[in-house]
Amino acid sequence: MERGLLIEGDKKYSLQAFGIKRIALFIEDGSIVDMDINELKRLLAKLSKSEREKLLNNLDKVSFNFKINKSFLNNGNHPITVPREFYVYMEMNGISKVNDATVIFPDGSTTEGYIYYAVAGYGPYYQIKIRSGSTATGLSKFILGETISVEIESKSSKISINLNNQ
Repeated sequence: MERGLLIEGDKKYSLQAFGIKRIALFIEDGSIVDMDINELKRLLAKLSKSEREKLLNNLDKVSFNFKINKSFLNNGNHPITVPREFYVYMEMNGISKVNDATVIFPDGSTTEGYIYYAVAGYGPYYQIKIRSGSTATGLSKFILGETISVEIESKSSKISINLNNQ
């Protein structure tokens, strides 16, 4: 099975998410089309619900930017809220309630974390959290206001979260 296959007419595309605002389509002939997320939404609207779910279910990973804030730096579990655009990916990969994950920092150090699902007054949300008492050296190197890339990958029921400098 091809990962993230999208078929429009006689053209086949494979899809990989690169962030909230941009995606890249890798076309079967080897060319790459870069487009903004609104263009993708228009293409996805042409697919049936089951075709969209199949496409999103076959993404290898998703990534988004996160600006380091006071809550992340000062809260013991260092929360990162996952943007709504990726909730379907989370659901399709069976990520719900509390799922253990390995968090990998830019310096290569790792720690145990988890993805937490809850419902608040404004609706459902997912947060990445680091287990209390983490001693990973990479955690202390983040600076208020810095933007990092957060990459969530779910393979064989194992979740890894890469936090990378930009």
